[in-house]
Amino acid sequence: MQISKERPYLGSRLTASRKTSVAVADHDKSGLDKLVTALGDDARIYSAAPDVSDGGQVELFVAEATKKFGNLHGLVNCAGIKGVGTPALSENMMIAIRTMRFDCQVGCAIVVASRCVVAPSCIRGKQPVKISTMDHPLRATLAAELHARPFLKLTESVSVTHYAIYAEDNPSIHETLIHALCRDTGIPMPAEEATHYSVQSPSGWYLKWERHTEFSTFTFAVPRNDEDYFNDIAIQGLPASWFRQIAGCRFVASRMELLAGDSARTARNALRQWIDGPILVGSNVLGGGKVFCDWSVRPDGFMRFLVIDENFREEQGGRLLQRLYEIETYRMMALLALPIARRLSRDLDAVHASLQSLMRSMDAQRADGDDSQLLVNLTHLAVRVESLSESGGRFSASRAYEKLVLARIHELREERIEGMPTIQEFMERRFAPAMETCRSVWARHEQIAARIARAVDLLRTRVNLAQEKDVTRLLAGMERTARNQLQLQHAVEGLSVAAISYYVLSLAAAAFRALHVLSLPIEPELAEGLAIGPVVLAVIAITRRTRRRLSKRDVSDEGHVIRPLNQSI
Repeated sequence: MQISKERPYLGSRLTASRKTSVAVADHDKSGLDKLVTALGDDARIYSAAPDVSDGGQVELFVAEATKKFGNLHGLVNCAGIKGVGTPALSENMMIAIRTMRFDCQVGCAIVVASRCVVAPSCIRGKQPVKISTMDHPLRATLAAELHARPFLKLTESVSVTHYAIYAEDNPSIHETLIHALCRDTGIPMPAEEATHYSVQSPSGWYLKWERHTEFSTFTFAVPRNDEDYFNDIAIQGLPASWFRQIAGCRFVASRMELLAGDSARTARNALRQWIDGPILVGSNVLGGGKVFCDWSVRPDGFMRFLVIDENFREEQGGRLLQRLYEIETYRMMALLALPIARRLSRDLDAVHASLQSLMRSMDAQRADGDDSQLLVNLTHLAVRVESLSESGGRFSASRAYEKLVLARIHELREERIEGMPTIQEFMERRFAPAMETCRSVWARHEQIAARIARAVDLLRTRVNLAQEKDVTRLLAGMERTARNQLQLQHAVEGLSVAAISYYVLSLAAAAFRALHVLSLPIEPELAEGLAIGPVVLAVIAITRRTRRRLSKRDVSDEGHVIRPLNQSI
């Protein structure tokens, strides 16, 4: 949109609402002055020319507007993104007033961002201004993630001090530190749950804070107007109490100097005065400058980077500094896995020796020894290896950080300076071997775990085969016992027939004697002798019939049990 055409419309509409207080921000200072003049009534107008892409300047603008009006009730933002040409909501402005009330009404105070066209009728009603409800709740957050960590915007020589804070056992320290710094230095607080924050302090230094998954970074920058390089100028205004809070948590500390013009040529000619480590690393970068460093931590606890601006284009200096301190920060985070890898390597040596001993015992013992005890020992060894897997997350994070380091180095577009290694060459010699060590140790852990699993499977198979042999022998013994019992049963059946016949004949003899006493013409002895044959035959017939009936019942019962199993199969 054309600003010159729209500002009179803005002035006339705002003038119509005489009770509305307005804070106006525009990057065009001359156009902003004309707008304020057109609005008149200076008591209800506050104007400033911050860069709305800079969160720090926006924070100060909103803080001053709040101080003047007491409270802010709405935001009208028609700032366009350069190169797109469509209005877009400024995330930094929204973050700055996220916690304020939005009950728009007559007499409220509103904030108007740069390049604005506003219709005050939207604030004269009783309904608050609403963002489109068509969007998914996460759309704005995820879209803003692409612009969450902008580069430093540097157009002159600057001195930068960078800290990375890592505290594995105290994750809340990151928010505690940024809140303490804001409180002690008088700068505005970041929004709740913010993961990045930038602000310009009243003392002149610029702060950029970023909250990462495992660590946070604090980057301080100030203009450099002297030649006392790599001193404390960027952190002179920080309270001593803040430094006491980061004791034991400072994981990276770097000092960087971005020099241009005559000071750059002077520093380049006296390079060893400022970078005096054992190995000087340097290269031409981004087609317009040079970088020098030694990747050594000096006695003051800082690492030094000297950047020479020979012909950087807009914002290249800030992007380069950010890439350099990200390389160092991600490198250190990647190397967190190295001490773990060394300790894990010693543990794996002991596990490997135990595994070899068990495998030899298993081979020598074959199937005649105590395989169950070998299986127990292998299971204990598998548990021991599994307990070493707790470091898997650290090794995965290390691989991710390594990829970030390599990507940042690639973005430098390095060209060799004769006589010194480039950053990429230095990392290939010093950093890459450490990462290979981590990868090889973790691969060895996986191999040993797989070997133990295979050994357990083999031994379990052998134990199962031995158990099957024992079961087969047991079943054969049971079969012999059953066969013997059957033969004994057949032998006993003959005796049973004789015994039953004897008892039946005894009863018959008693009956015959009773009949003889009753004077019936029966001779008991003769009748008993004649009854022997029929009684024995009858007992034999009854016994066989009973056996056939029981056999049929057994077959029927077995059929009832087996038939459902067959149906289910």
